[in-house]
Amino acid sequence: MPEEAARRTLRRLLFTAPVLSRALLSGGFRSVFRGRGIEFDALRDYDAEDDARLIDGRATARFGRPFVRTYREDRNLTVLMVLDESPSMSYGTDGTRRRAAGIAASLLAYAAALNGTSVGAVFFDAESVTFIPPRSGRRPALSLTERLTGGAGRVSAAAGPPGAGSAGLAAALESARAVLKRRSLVFVLSDFRAAADGPSGYSAPLGRLAARHDVVAVRITDPSDRELPGSGGASEIFDAESGRPMFLAPGSKSVRESWSAFHAGMRLDFLRTLRASGAAFLELGSGGDPGKALTAFFERRRRGR
Repeated sequence: MPEEAARRTLRRLLFTAPVLSRALLSGGFRSVFRGRGIEFDALRDYDAEDDARLIDGRATARFGRPFVRTYREDRNLTVLMVLDESPSMSYGTDGTRRRAAGIAASLLAYAAALNGTSVGAVFFDAESVTFIPPRSGRRPALSLTERLTGGAGRVSAAAGPPGAGSAGLAAALESARAVLKRRSLVFVLSDFRAAADGPSGYSAPLGRLAARHDVVAVRITDPSDRELPGSGGASEIFDAESGRPMFLAPGSKSVRESWSAFHAGMRLDFLRTLRASGAAFLELGSGGDPGKALTAFFERRRRGR
């Protein structure tokens, strides 16, 4: 990334991240997710002012009076970004998907750092998986930002984290599960096209990761996902992942309808996979405002919607 572009990104980050950080802290950053980011501490007698949802059914049945579970904050929460760098992420009509994903991940990394949380990353494409170990503090978060937004960065990385086999989305998810030893918050930023066999290629690894950690699937979209770009006669285009050429006639009504139906079907398959895995979901447009979208997402989570 050119130096001036890097400076602009960092200025935007420093301006937006405190706003996002406050959204994360509303109601408690760690309590936004179903894991609560806190650990079980003890049982005690129920008090009239206690939340009834915290009543422990087993202890209550055993002793014949209501008991509630108490928790203590887990201050070792880790945030891990899983970022797609496959060829299709370099495409976009309003801006590349990769740029949108990088800015969103950078905002999350810096906002988490402001809350004293360790942040790491897993980068993947069709050929490799690269792991950057979690670290706390603003300086590591800013160094990671350089890598997230396309710069070379000054962060230490290891190719092929423990458990990594072949590359791709499935391998990246398995790698994330291998390196995280305790419950963590994982953001998967991708267009979810990297698996040649569709959602079935990553559904199992995603389910295993979400069973142990709080996972948010951030699907990066583009207007071309809804409507075939261009018009006129037949033209040659290339598949963003495989590079295979194909001929399409953007001016044909049937072709445009088929294009829209195909992408709608892909999105539906993705949503079914997400629902089965239990992961949370956020869609982010390639030309949208990542800071605004993320803040709104955390506000919805805080309100339980």
